[in-house]
Amino acid sequence: MAGPRPGPARTARPLTARAEALDLLAAAPTAEELDVVKDVVGSHLERFGRRDGLAVHWN
Repeated sequence: MAGPRPGPARTARPLTARAEALDLLAAAPTAEELDVVKDVVGSHLERFGRRDGLAVHWN
């Protein structure tokens, strides 16, 4: 099994809750890695919020 890749971590920062949205800052060293972070975090959030109709939109 391969270990974590060296270099800057790919992250999703703490959430900020507002009445109409949750704000989340995602970061990664490259655009390709940011896409992976967004896919993983977005799919998990949508799965957790499926019952409430949660949709994830990235800006």
